[in-house]
Amino acid sequence: MDGIMKYLGSDLALDEDGDLKVTNGDIDVIEGRDCLAANLLDRMLCSEGELLLHKVFGAGLADRISMPMGQEDKDALAIEVKHEILKDPRVDEVTKLEVIDEGRIIYIRTTIKATNGQVIGNLVFPFEMEMAA
Repeated sequence: MDGIMKYLGSDLALDEDGDLKVTNGDIDVIEGRDCLAANLLDRMLCSEGELLLHKVFGAGLADRISMPMGQEDKDALAIEVKHEILKDPRVDEVTKLEVIDEGRIIYIRTTIKATNGQVIGNLVFPFEMEMAA
């Protein structure tokens, strides 16, 4: 693993259902940029106190998404996403943040500068809105 990959970390890979991803009987691992993106998304979607060993980890942003969302709500979500990204010790700066509204899903696309100076672009965080009852 090169220095950049090691710096950004490694973690267990999860499948689309949130279960451990297994390939040919081995648990998959994610590294580098993919690890950072997954950890940041976990930070945004987990509710504070949800992780037993990390009581103050998590923003619970998924719980705050509802339909419909006005522009003010989308702007507030983008600010909270930026705030959560900056809580990660591997991130020095959010250099770009864009909100993409696709109807039921809002994507927040970012470019960050890691504390090791690496610029990591096109990190995309999806937020699926609840359907109206």
